[in-house]
Amino acid sequence: MADANQRKCGRISQKVQARGCSGSTPVGLPHPAIVTDDIHIAPYDVIFIGFPIWWYVAPTVINSFLEIHDFAGKKIVLFATSGGSGFGKAVAGLQQSAPQAEIAEGEIFNGFFSEEQIKAFFEKYV
Repeated sequence: MADANQRKCGRISQKVQARGCSGSTPVGLPHPAIVTDDIHIAPYDVIFIGFPIWWYVAPTVINSFLEIHDFAGKKIVLFATSGGSGFGKAVAGLQQSAPQAEIAEGEIFNGFFSEEQIKAFFEKYV
């Protein structure tokens, strides 16, 4: 089974193989610990979070970040890089870590984007 799954999914971690490349984070998949610096999100209504898309989901360290801060009532706008996939189930996978926040699919940045295009993206949300 693992060999067939690996052929189907490519060369990926055992944890991703365990979820069958479905793009959803199963309950119980450990989220890595992170160091909490003095990050103060309270004064902000809109928070941008960027990451690389990994098999249609955000890296679990992003879930860790969301879980250690209070995002209640905040709007989180995602942006990402990807070799070819879209957000997939990234929003659903992150929403469970910040259930009282509004999480929006922002933009996938692949290739070259001008400074004007990037500014326009951020200005849509602030």
